[in-house]
Amino acid sequence: YNMDSENYEDFATTVTLVLQKATVTLAQNLFEFNFDGASYEISTTVKYNNIEVTEPYTLTFEKNMFSDAGTHRTLVTMQADNYDLPKNTYVYVKVKGVKVGNNYYTIEDALDVAASGQTIFVLNDTAFATQEIAGVLYNDVKFKTVKTGVTLLLPFNENDTVGHIGAGGKRSANYKATAALTGIAKLYKTLVIPEGIEVIVNGKLIVGAQTGKIDAGGVQNAVSGNYCEISLGGTITLNNATLEVYGYIKGNGEITANNTTVIENLCITGWLGGSESAGRYIGDGKLLTSSTNVNNPVQFPFSHYELRSVQLSITLHKGSKHQGYAKIATGDSLGGLIAAQINEAWLTFVSSDSNESSGLVRMKSSDAKVVKTFKGGRVGIETYGSMEDGYTSVSLKVATTTISMTSEKVFFPICGKTDIVIKSGTFTQKNKYKLMPGSTLTIENGATLNQNGSIVVYTGDFKDVTDTHYPSGLGDAKFTVDGTLNINGAFGGKVLSTTAGKVVVGANATITDVYSPEGKGGVSKLTTSYTPLDKTMTTKSLVFVNANNSTVAAETDRTYNYNNGTWQ
Repeated sequence: YNMDSENYEDFATTVTLVLQKATVTLAQNLFEFNFDGASYEISTTVKYNNIEVTEPYTLTFEKNMFSDAGTHRTLVTMQADNYDLPKNTYVYVKVKGVKVGNNYYTIEDALDVAASGQTIFVLNDTAFATQEIAGVLYNDVKFKTVKTGVTLLLPFNENDTVGHIGAGGKRSANYKATAALTGIAKLYKTLVIPEGIEVIVNGKLIVGAQTGKIDAGGVQNAVSGNYCEISLGGTITLNNATLEVYGYIKGNGEITANNTTVIENLCITGWLGGSESAGRYIGDGKLLTSSTNVNNPVQFPFSHYELRSVQLSITLHKGSKHQGYAKIATGDSLGGLIAAQINEAWLTFVSSDSNESSGLVRMKSSDAKVVKTFKGGRVGIETYGSMEDGYTSVSLKVATTTISMTSEKVFFPICGKTDIVIKSGTFTQKNKYKLMPGSTLTIENGATLNQNGSIVVYTGDFKDVTDTHYPSGLGDAKFTVDGTLNINGAFGGKVLSTTAGKVVVGANATITDVYSPEGKGGVSKLTTSYTPLDKTMTTKSLVFVNANNSTVAAETDRTYNYNNGTWQ
């Protein structure tokens, strides 16, 4: 438009009008279904100022069918002439596969509603929501906390209420429910805890599995049927809680235990039966009676075992306890007069108690902790702070006798796929230990082991009664001192170092011909038998090994230092 075209030239311009679409909202952005294995389709409508939009439009869901138990989200976009959704509009879907009472929930909602005395049953594969979803729907610690008095259970079948099958005689329900032979392990249910998610347990967490068999001898308490698993990418923090793992916890996450009891399935791979074990422990020519008192035991009943249900890092702080749970079957005896049964045993590996009978490793200082790891098929045990050792035990009924087999007076075996590292502080040892072929123990720089008991470091030429008792071919056990070792007890075997190790051999130390008994046991007509193996295999003297594999024979009342690859 030009009002004075005689004096002014026309000026051409362009005006652009942007017609912004009206912003709408979804009529429904949360959907809920009970898990039943079927897939459920989601759909919804849109509203403008709370009024249903009738003009044509199309909603597109990034995903619109859901079946897996857990909480999901999906992106929604809209195509319409006059309306649009805000950018990054999501719909959330709860597929409820966790049961409390008679109702189903997501795992987060189940934790919220469960009250003390109730059990949360994870009946289907399910997962905690990822951080992106949890920040919207579950942005409160109550959705990730197992309350005091509440049990979170991954059952190994639909009738399981405790996570495992316990002990029992031949006619008991437990005995009948146990596999006849070690069956095929089968993954039953999985609970996923994603990266960035912390689950806090103030009550009880149980990962169930069917373990054990009724057949005596051979491998005892292996997973023999259905088992459950937690896939841990985040963290689990245990506070005054109980963790029982008969199945597995795997992943890259971490577990922290504060004033907590951790029970882990213990598979005894070197078990040869009750009679063999009784003979090994009690010794030769002893009559079994109901009041048998074993004053001078000979050998711990087994040397080969696996404590690997928790296959990631777990840190036990002072106040916590770590136990291995084992089931051991015994067969009929005395012509069937004594019926077969399944025995239960809890072997304490780590505790915070002052009593020596309360475990192999006892945390003493307030800052003490034990870290158990699992890498490359090997179990790692790291100790920090002030520690003392103790002993553990396993009870077993053989014929008419119940025998408590403790490690108080015998050498306890450190199994060949175990790496023990004293990381810091002082560890005081007064009991007996044998490092089986393949095992390692390292004293790191700045740490000290006061060795007042007995230690024998086995070499790879050790040959047990059979490879079932203990496998061959695992190589020498390795005892490495990069910190300080004070020997005032009995020590037999090779000592290595990689840096500035120091060994102080006391004037009264025993460092030659230290013998760890190994033999074959048995019971016949209620009388035990014990036949020693070649004693030269397990009779050792203290020897220092240099970097070039040359050796230095040790002497008492002398201090040895490792410098430039040699012991001096």
